Amino acid sequence: MQDDISEEAILFLNHISCMTAMSCINEIYDLDLSKQVSLNDIRFTFSRIQADFIDGLWQIKPMTTEILKLCKKLSVDFSDLSMINELLKNSKIFK
Repeated sequence: MQDDISEEAILFLNHISCMTAMSCINEIYDLDLSKQVSLNDIRFTFSRIQADFIDGLWQIKPMTTEILKLCKKLSVDFSDLSMINELLKNSKIFK
């Protein structure tokens, strides 16, 4: 049985997921790419992006041509992980 805190956390993650999906759909529309790119394209392609935690920093693994094409089409840059590294710098999770 879940406690109230666990249920709140699950609801929050669902909310963030829905908001991210809606934002992606709006960006696709704003870029006039709705006939070329779907939310499933983004979800499937970007889910294959991988990163490693090396020497205390997150680093993106080399991406496939398919991922790079979609990134270019959407003007997305995953190469700069400085924000994530800064957020996790004082975290106990990866020490």
